[in-house]
Amino acid sequence: FKQTQKLEALRYSTAIELGANYSWIYGRLMLNANLTYNWTPKAYLSHTLAPINISTIDTSTYTTRTISHYPAEYRDKFQKNIIVSLKYGVNYFVPNLKSKHTLRLYASFESAGMLLTGLNKLANAISGKNKTWIVAGYEYSTYEMAEFSLRYYYIINKNNSVATRFNIGMAFPLFGSRNIPFEKSFFLGGANSMRAWAYRALGPGSYHSEASIQRTGDLKLEINIEYRGTIYKALKFGIFADMGNVWLSRKYADMPGAEFNIKTFYKEIAIGVGAGLRFDFNFFLIRLDYGLPLYDPSRLQGNQWFNEAYVKSKLWKWGQGFQFAIGHAF
Repeated sequence: FKQTQKLEALRYSTAIELGANYSWIYGRLMLNANLTYNWTPKAYLSHTLAPINISTIDTSTYTTRTISHYPAEYRDKFQKNIIVSLKYGVNYFVPNLKSKHTLRLYASFESAGMLLTGLNKLANAISGKNKTWIVAGYEYSTYEMAEFSLRYYYIINKNNSVATRFNIGMAFPLFGSRNIPFEKSFFLGGANSMRAWAYRALGPGSYHSEASIQRTGDLKLEINIEYRGTIYKALKFGIFADMGNVWLSRKYADMPGAEFNIKTFYKEIAIGVGAGLRFDFNFFLIRLDYGLPLYDPSRLQGNQWFNEAYVKSKLWKWGQGFQFAIGHAF
């Protein structure tokens, strides 16, 4: 730590953010407002605190038709919601300037609905009733959520390196809430996670369905390893393996195998492998990857491993493995 002085820093900022997002797939309008404090006491340590974070999720008249192919109990994730939460995040990396090793840790926490639950209990005590009050037509969600990400990088030389990531997330509904809202649930697939699957196309668990649905879970586990090399100057390549899945925290009707089970979850860890090209211009990087689903726990028993029969089946969508992105996946 002789060079620690060079890493000293003290920066802070306050932000008020307002946002809106509309999902045409589900006909849902999402509004968000939050107050956020950011401070960096050291160059290798930063904190983010949002003590006031309010989101509303408004369901349009088209939603019922759109989600009709989801299992009935799962559709509760799409209900009209107001979310009042507190968020905290911390980012840390080991400050060793001379080493070829880099270790980064990120953790985030979110607590939602505690304030509204307290106001609900107070309203019940005053009125003498025992019910869940609705705020301006919105039901409120109560849950606790945490996510951890550990990243390790090893620089072999100026042209070659190895990058790894371990990521785990957990969310649990509390005080009468039975579901985590769809927008707050964890998902895998796409350019930055399980690249052999399309966006929100993996899981949950070993649940099998041929319906075209976006898949999410209350628990997430993902492990990635990638070798990064150089072909010529700015033209580079990557060879990777991704492992992971998402699970629901409880059993859902008509969704067998979707819930997390400590005795069987290891059998439900999907495996994808692949390779890709990178165009690295220092100030930004263009990435094109292709991932192959080597092991998919959602396929029928005995056919989870990639084989000729799977390629010939209607479940095989060879184009889903193409991933285009700006920047590295992790």
